[in-house]
Amino acid sequence: MKISVTNLGPIKEATVELGGLTVFVGPNGTGKSYLAKVIYGLQSRMTIIDSSLSYDNRFVNTFFGRDVSTAEEALLLLQTLTPASIQQVIPALVNLHAELFKDRLGEFFNDDSDMFDNTTICYSDIPNLDEQWLEIGLNDAIKNTNAAINAQKDILLGSILFLFCWSVFSAYGDGKVDYFPAARSNFMLTYKELYRARADEHVGLGSVPFKGNNALGGIRSIPEFFDSKGNNARKMGSLIRFDRPTEDFIRHLYDLDTSKENALSTIAAKLEKLLYGEERFLVEQPEGAFPDFRYQVRHSENKIRLHLASSMVTDTSPILMGLKYWVEPNSLVIIDEPESHLHPEAQRDLINVLADAINQDLKVILITHSPYILSCINNLIKLQGLKKQFPDDADVQALLADHPNMVPLEKQVCAYHFDPDGSVKNIVHTSGLIDEAEFTEPFDRINGLYERMRDIEWEHRG
Repeated sequence: MKISVTNLGPIKEATVELGGLTVFVGPNGTGKSYLAKVIYGLQSRMTIIDSSLSYDNRFVNTFFGRDVSTAEEALLLLQTLTPASIQQVIPALVNLHAELFKDRLGEFFNDDSDMFDNTTICYSDIPNLDEQWLEIGLNDAIKNTNAAINAQKDILLGSILFLFCWSVFSAYGDGKVDYFPAARSNFMLTYKELYRARADEHVGLGSVPFKGNNALGGIRSIPEFFDSKGNNARKMGSLIRFDRPTEDFIRHLYDLDTSKENALSTIAAKLEKLLYGEERFLVEQPEGAFPDFRYQVRHSENKIRLHLASSMVTDTSPILMGLKYWVEPNSLVIIDEPESHLHPEAQRDLINVLADAINQDLKVILITHSPYILSCINNLIKLQGLKKQFPDDADVQALLADHPNMVPLEKQVCAYHFDPDGSVKNIVHTSGLIDEAEFTEPFDRINGLYERMRDIEWEHRG
């Protein structure tokens, strides 16, 4: 499955394929985070639900090729469909979702300019779905529509068509998406203050109705955690809000529930051990209170407040918590600047742990400026190739024994370089390795300057 965009911030045109691991690299201000956040919105369960329910009349028209005014009429049309006919219309449904999401980019990014007026978004290379699954989905749609008619209840046909649209995304994140922004440490240290300031502004945590016309009636609402308008805002003006992915990240800190660990908790434990050694990141959460983050130093009972811990801890602890408490297997995780505040060997440890999770079907997008990150990924790709080609080779076995934390990367890796001219190009070789040449050009230029000065010095040697 590929996503194409035009005129998205500094990006003039881009087409990216999503792999088990997808990497965005390039200079600052070239649109890497813009595109990653768009992917977040497109793949998010709430956005897909919003599209199919808020504009279900358009989904109905696209699905059946005509307007439908009653559930009885919808039932008759559903009974004429086959898995093959549904398969043919699914690309149109998915791209309708992309079009509707594009129309709300300003709201999604919390932007009041005209930056996204000329943006386009579309999907291509949409995989064919399993015919048996489509048959089951069609039978369920007929059953649910028939039940609504017999009960004399209104039905949101968009909620039925949503399942067919949803199935396209199930292989890549299943509508469960998590975003870890750059400068994570800032939010870890200020999330309580942000909440209190917003509460002082009387921002409600209620629900808001969907906008749009409903073909077949029904009640429509979704939770809205940070209403950007607020009520009775202070005279000095409303606080600045963030884009939706960042708001969702902050909400995870507010709503953190440490009573139950999830299926990726073993991955989190491995990351904690590699990065922190014998020290520990702790979450203290009295009942009914916000979580309080602490750090227990080595060989001590002291639990220091997070602002006294190293920047590595404040920046990596959100990823650690996410893997332990809220990131679900087979979901999509986007990490902006994973290398932030990390020594090169710590970057290696982070990539090794993420590779382990990716092999367990977690989908990951990394936005990075670090050549170490690329080199670490290439090492794991190469290791998988060696393991696959020479499974019984003694040198390969010795390599694996000498580096037990290295995890051969079994899933597809996609990587793209974002250029200042607005273009985005694939930088994965046919070998499967990432081409590091363009990424290392700035370092070559810096080294070249040193060599030039050294040559001048050599010419004037006494």
